[in-house]
Amino acid sequence: MREIRLFTDRGKRFRFRREMSEKSAGQVVEAERMISSIIQPDVLAMHIGLFDQKFHNVQKLPSDVSGNWLFVRESTEYDYRSILDYFDDGTEVLIQKEAVPSQEWLRSVLNLSPVPGYYYGISSARVYASGCRISRSSNDSVLLYDRYNNSSQIALHAMNTGYWVFGPGKDFMMYPPIFYEVSTDFGFVNLTISVTWQNVWEDPDTEEYSWFKEVLQRLENQGWQSRRPV
Repeated sequence: MREIRLFTDRGKRFRFRREMSEKSAGQVVEAERMISSIIQPDVLAMHIGLFDQKFHNVQKLPSDVSGNWLFVRESTEYDYRSILDYFDDGTEVLIQKEAVPSQEWLRSVLNLSPVPGYYYGISSARVYASGCRISRSSNDSVLLYDRYNNSSQIALHAMNTGYWVFGPGKDFMMYPPIFYEVSTDFGFVNLTISVTWQNVWEDPDTEEYSWFKEVLQRLENQGWQSRRPV
């Protein structure tokens, strides 16, 4: 059985950024589409913010309709209610077949007409639980070890696009095996992909590494500037 170890913290992070603009929301959505070949969100939190066109800072106006949304895949085993305390009471929870906002939903929100000089965009997003593509070993599961050498057997799920693992697991993992976050600051939109399982996606000797590197290269080709991994 394949043995995998957890990183001791949030894992190894691969960071990208690009300048903010009125096109940023579409660029984030396109990045998410490229990442979906290895990460399928189970629970995705997103904040839609109002930005000024000159400095691209998040603003708050009386007529503002920005807010928090939580997209939940209807078949997830993750207890998404446990993270609602991090958001305000106005967070809207959307339980649907896939835990991603549809193109129609995004257009209906982002194409709203705020006052002149402003535009709506994705100010933050984070995957709290996800399915992650993994190669099949000799078994239909992997053995995962934490830093204290405790182990848990994680099942592989066969899907049309190959085998996938889902996390976090109950009482074992704090983070998904691999996940992404989006944030904005100082006129830039930041994209961070975090790998929390060792010797899988960041190990050159694995098949997952080639999938991961292809995604990173595609992001750079689309204009995302790579920053040093941490």
